[in-house]
Amino acid sequence: MAVKYVPNRFFYELGIGGNNFLTHSYKLALLGSGFEFDVKTHGTYGDVSASEIAAGNGYATGGYDVLIEAAWAQDDVNDRAEIVFEDVVIVADGADLPVFSAAVIYNDTHASDIIVGCLQIGVDVLVTNGNQFQLQQISFRLRMPNT
Repeated sequence: MAVKYVPNRFFYELGIGGNNFLTHSYKLALLGSGFEFDVKTHGTYGDVSASEIAAGNGYATGGYDVLIEAAWAQDDVNDRAEIVFEDVVIVADGADLPVFSAAVIYNDTHASDIIVGCLQIGVDVLVTNGNQFQLQQISFRLRMPNT
């Protein structure tokens, strides 16, 4: 089961207006086997890009374009906000893709490519030639603690 993380930098960017889910573009990048996300130090795509799988066989460096499936929403029942992205289908074409264990969604419009969140898949994933892997119902629920 995937564990989801939202970096501290994302909360900061929300506060200063650096992220706009209505007008910005987002990408999903795959990160290699053994990658461990750190909410304190992994705030931008540049912070994790060295761990991205190699381009080729159906994958392009920088990842897949993703669309927002459900608008940024307020959830008063659970006291949080939520953003939902479309499903992403990863297809190996020509040979196997390199093994990956995490994916990040980042704001491709922002000058610093701010990470919205990370899906730590929990296992190594190998997509063999001609096969596919689908990430479904990619969502991040944000809740600021009341202190």
